[in-house]
Amino acid sequence: MKALKALKAQDGLPARALALLIPTAGRTNEVTGAVRGEFDLDGATWTIPAERMKAERPHRILLSASALSLMRTLLDEADSDLVFPGAKKGKSLSNMAVLGVLRA
Repeated sequence: MKALKALKAQDGLPARALALLIPTAGRTNEVTGAVRGEFDLDGATWTIPAERMKAERPHRILLSASALSLMRTLLDEADSDLVFPGAKKGKSLSNMAVLGVLRA
């Protein structure tokens, strides 16, 4: 419980990536590599294409109310197709950035 409260108090893309990772039970690279077109906000789903999945099959995730709210905000704020852009143009946020949130 303390950890979730601490996470909500943090700002920035790494904390938001972790906030999406927890309710979706996704892998870090699935979350950090998410792109706008994978999300159906009206259907409250996130479909990760086969080429981004370890099992090489598309994976559909139902978004909880909190994950859906977060995604609406993130997609409204995003200025690229990447939901979690990294420091380098065209690259996604690193796994290590998300790990840094856990260590904080």
